[in-house]
Amino acid sequence: MRSLEELANTSTDEIADLIPKLILDKVEEAARARRFGRNLVKINEDLVKTKGRSIVVGRRGTVTAQDVNEGSDISDSAQGITYTGATIVPTKKGVPVHITQEAIDGAELNLIEDTVTEAGIALADKEDLDIMEALLKYTVTTQALTSGATVDVGSALVYVDETNTAVEAVDYANGKISASADGTVDVYTTDYTSDNITDALANGDTWNVNAYGPITDAVAEVRGRKWTPNFLVVDPSALSGILKSDMFIDAAKYGSNEQIVNGEIGKVGGLKVLTTTNMPAGAALVIDSERASWMAVKRKLDMKRWDNPQTDSIELYFYVEYGIEVTDADALQLILNITKKSASL
Repeated sequence: MRSLEELANTSTDEIADLIPKLILDKVEEAARARRFGRNLVKINEDLVKTKGRSIVVGRRGTVTAQDVNEGSDISDSAQGITYTGATIVPTKKGVPVHITQEAIDGAELNLIEDTVTEAGIALADKEDLDIMEALLKYTVTTQALTSGATVDVGSALVYVDETNTAVEAVDYANGKISASADGTVDVYTTDYTSDNITDALANGDTWNVNAYGPITDAVAEVRGRKWTPNFLVVDPSALSGILKSDMFIDAAKYGSNEQIVNGEIGKVGGLKVLTTTNMPAGAALVIDSERASWMAVKRKLDMKRWDNPQTDSIELYFYVEYGIEVTDADALQLILNITKKSASL
């Protein structure tokens, strides 16, 4: 198969014919380089091979060992493993692009490759955003504010638009916003309750001064539930406190045998630190990626082509289908009150 660069010496008819054959590889390559979210979920591709539209993924229960006296019969206390099912229903995602006949006739390969690359990046960003939304269980809403008043949103918050001048202070853990003026503000509320939330202000420290303390508290919570957290996910704006910590190890200082995943900048508290703008800026996430959630793939990267006479271009439509569900919330912990306007209200 020829590369896009090698098409420069081919006829325009061959270019038009070969471009779609090269596109999927280029889109997948671009997407793979940008994806980080798949590090945080387990992947199930059973639906790719079947006609089903949903899949049930089970959360495995546990059994308990016990002391046994000599000659004693423990058959009466025999235990069976139970499974709690989570149904995942994949949905379709898509991105359209078009390549003009002028670009094809002129063999404008940089333009063609850039168009394809951007399609891959768009799909990767959409997937990562969907994964973070599923892991954090957040809902985007608009909250009304009254000058001089503190509003109780009713749920913990993972994002508040702190650039809004009407926002004076935010207690993310308790879902409260103090306003300095009348107005509205965009917020993300989460379904998680206090069991899955660590308040970074609980010990009197601020995240930018001592991020390591809240991180270790969150790790202790997950480990106390018998899971092994391996990733910490933050927005780039929340990196300051982590980078200041003496416990942070830059990825550049890893040994040659250490594998670095997409988005990884280093380690802290035994966790790989991933940074992405798809993570809401109001929260940090500690997670055991082997137990917390599943991503069910129904349709891998697919493409439809249309030679559109109205626009005199080749139109390409890329599609994927997947769904993400948290199957074991015990395997993750949110750290809240990590922003500049965070306060205990």
